Amino acid sequence: MRLSFVVVLLLAACSPAERQLEVVPALAVSCLDGRPVNEVRMSGLGDFPPAPASVVSATPDGAAKLTLPKGTRVIAVEGLGQDGLVAFARSAPLELADVFGSQVAVAYGPPDGLCATAKLNYARAGHRATHLPSGSVLITGGMDGDGNPVPRLELYTPVADLLGPAAVFRRVDEGGATQVDARQVLGHAVAVLSGGDLLITGGVQVSSRLPSGIASEGYTHHGVDGTVDGAPALLGGGPRAFHTATTLGDGRVILIGGCAELDAGVCAPNRTLSSTVIFDPRANAFGDGPPLLYARWDHDAILRGDGSILVAGGRGEGGGEPPLEVLDPDELRPIDAGPGSGRGALLPTGAIALVGGVAAPDTQAAAWLSSAEGAVALPALAVPRAGHTVTALDDGAILVAGDAGLQAPLVVYDGRGGMLALAAAYPRTGHTATRLDDGTVLLAGGSSGGGATTDAFLYLRSPLGPFSSLPTLTFEASDAYLPRRPDRVALTGGALELDASAPGEGGRPGELALVAGMITDGVTVTLSAGRHGAAGAAVLFGWISEAAYAFVGLEPGRPVTLYTVSSTRAGQSVVAPVADCSGQALDPTELPDGSLQPITLDWRAGVLQVGNPTRLLLRCLPASAGITRGQVGVGALFGTVAVDNLTLTR
Repeated sequence: MRLSFVVVLLLAACSPAERQLEVVPALAVSCLDGRPVNEVRMSGLGDFPPAPASVVSATPDGAAKLTLPKGTRVIAVEGLGQDGLVAFARSAPLELADVFGSQVAVAYGPPDGLCATAKLNYARAGHRATHLPSGSVLITGGMDGDGNPVPRLELYTPVADLLGPAAVFRRVDEGGATQVDARQVLGHAVAVLSGGDLLITGGVQVSSRLPSGIASEGYTHHGVDGTVDGAPALLGGGPRAFHTATTLGDGRVILIGGCAELDAGVCAPNRTLSSTVIFDPRANAFGDGPPLLYARWDHDAILRGDGSILVAGGRGEGGGEPPLEVLDPDELRPIDAGPGSGRGALLPTGAIALVGGVAAPDTQAAAWLSSAEGAVALPALAVPRAGHTVTALDDGAILVAGDAGLQAPLVVYDGRGGMLALAAAYPRTGHTATRLDDGTVLLAGGSSGGGATTDAFLYLRSPLGPFSSLPTLTFEASDAYLPRRPDRVALTGGALELDASAPGEGGRPGELALVAGMITDGVTVTLSAGRHGAAGAAVLFGWISEAAYAFVGLEPGRPVTLYTVSSTRAGQSVVAPVADCSGQALDPTELPDGSLQPITLDWRAGVLQVGNPTRLLLRCLPASAGITRGQVGVGALFGTVAVDNLTLTR
């Protein structure tokens, strides 16, 4: 039985306004390639214990009723064949009462599959793609197959609405004034402001298929739908192109580096910028930002959890690739972050993946953690790459797509640093890669050697999402954990061992591993834990970033205590015990040396309880600790800690 689409009637149980919704395919063409689906299962997921999935009809014209629990945030679909999962889909997080229209569209396809989606209205390469708060993606600029500028904007809409089917590129303000000036179609930067409005800055024109000329010194302000809002204005700091624009936690936008003048695709001598400027939307004004240690353009700027920014890769004066550096937006002193190159992406653990090269093709791949630690080497690429994209996925994996040589396959690094080359081919450069709210990645446009294309694809990685639930992790062959440093985590005798060679700064875990994908509000964590020699363990929850989470410290001879990690200002984070959340001293036999003992952490409705089968170790009400919905994990405060049989219950 082959599934070409799924149509299911959904009924929200006990909702104030009962309504019916259709689940419809977001992709016009099936990409199952003849793989048979024998059974289709569908379920509603949220911050509640999972109910058994409902089996629905696998025939194209079938329909079934499914009662969704109150509080459903995601609708999950699984297509099962004789050998297991053949295809899957999950919606973006939603509120049933707020669903626009009568349909919920899902992108349905095989794991690690590449499925064609709607085509762009204009062939483009060298354009920009910006993920909007609405879940749509704004496409700006670029050049067409003949090397001409593409000034018109378009919007990729991955969900169904009243205007037509799902997954379509729509022109923004068709026939109106909204467009990118032809003099800035390449190398401009787009930032999303805190209210959802957009800031488009700088850029340069295209000449003979290459960026050339004086960079633009203008910027435009756009509304949440991409339409232009007001006349162009002068950009602070002078002309720049191939810079980055990063929206900070307080709503300001920092523009970093860039090139003031390009000549046939390269930055003219002495025109590579080491300056930064900061735009304050409240004052509608620019001010000076911290200088760079290394002038650069065509680089990446990655906002970290503590508010600092890692500036990576790019091209320096003369064309070489500069070292890494860290910027604090409020300090005038940049920090040398050591050697490193390539395109970057922020991982859930706070590490930053750096893959390939920018100024020249490279096979290197590494995970960078901080200025005080060396980067962790990952398996090298089989083919040197430049002109590729690097995208972090929901489950901690990294998708590497395209290359300037048009020869390299799609590659995935899983959350533990293992590399897998996929069968799906993607011979593109000058494309964009954008992770959508449902966990898929939109690969749009680019050049395949014969000029720019209108083709766009969705990459589907894994059904594991933020509202997924997992079976008990026994770690014999589990891939559902994300180590901070893959070189300090091992599977030994079926248990996960974390080796913290030194205590973490300020008392935080020296090493940690998160459970992939799953993000919870209230949660019960049960596990078996032990140690090898002197060591202390930690159970982490409410993980937002490496500078925002909570953990319970389990150290023999010391009281079981709740701590929070928070960032008081950019570039800094502090560890603090929570008042009145310190309990009984942990007996050494309760975190045994050479064996494992069970322990339970229960965090619900503002109450935290930690215990084992014989006694309650800690009970407190950390209402003022600011613990929010986030990921769960385990850590080693110091020494070597072992864990097994990890169960998470919503």
